[in-house]
Amino acid sequence: MGGASIVLGGNSWNHYLVQLVPPVAVGVGLLAAERPRRAAAVVAACLVPALVSTALLVGTGPSRSEDETLGAAIGAAARPTDGIVVAWGHPAVVQASGLDSPYPSLWSLPTKTLDPRLTGLRAVLTGPHAPTWFVVRRSLPTWGLPTGPVRDVLHRDYHPVAHGCGATVYLRDGVVRPDPAATCG
Repeated sequence: MGGASIVLGGNSWNHYLVQLVPPVAVGVGLLAAERPRRAAAVVAACLVPALVSTALLVGTGPSRSEDETLGAAIGAAARPTDGIVVAWGHPAVVQASGLDSPYPSLWSLPTKTLDPRLTGLRAVLTGPHAPTWFVVRRSLPTWGLPTGPVRDVLHRDYHPVAHGCGATVYLRDGVVRPDPAATCG
């Protein structure tokens, strides 16, 4: 069931895989009761990659994610009164930028469920407090959402100023800011 929820969820992050730990542990326990030698091989096959990946993560120290790098670059180019919206999630971009978002759905699921026709997003982009910055990670069309009207607003009222870290950064027309310089691995 956990595997099905990951696949059918429409979006996933690595930490979603944690839900697979209990059924795998129970399966290994059942296997150990029936075939102890095979269970030992399974445990070793799981333990070795876990130890190696832990050693690598600890050895490299903390690193910035692409979202944090992109957000910091936008924050460095922005003024404190600027606003930012990131399409379909990636709240780390908003947080790292230090800017406020006038659009309340900083995650993909609230957008998909609470604003499925994107009327709220269009209202924010065309309203009196339209964000200075709009970020699209990967692509605007997604999950069958009606993104055409949002794309039209972007083409009419915004222009792309940066491509990097898997994103396109748009700046509101009529606003002058330095281009954000994000360098991602």
